[in-house]
Amino acid sequence: MGKASEDFIAWCESRGCHLAAVELRDAPPPLAISGVGAADVKARGRGVFAKVLIAKGQRVLAVPHSACVGTVGLRCGAGGTETSPLPHGATTAERLAWTLLSLRGNRAWAPYLAA
Repeated sequence: MGKASEDFIAWCESRGCHLAAVELRDAPPPLAISGVGAADVKARGRGVFAKVLIAKGQRVLAVPHSACVGTVGLRCGAGGTETSPLPHGATTAERLAWTLLSLRGNRAWAPYLAA
């Protein structure tokens, strides 16, 4: 795991994320089955993988609102109260892009953005 991932996990835990049953690591290469899943391995990136056997109904991970980039529908960013300057009807992707750009200079969110 790289430095950005270690910083990101420490940041998540400091925000109250419950990650005991999972680990963040690079996704494995795709299986070579007649070209199925032959996506570029670099494009696969990181994934969340179980560290323990997960029982039905068991909580796997928890992310409190304080560690979320935005509210439902990204009506405001990073759990704050700032209203997006985007027009009504902007897509979720546009709102996410605005939120991420607005967090660039915010040291509290640096580990999240670097990951």
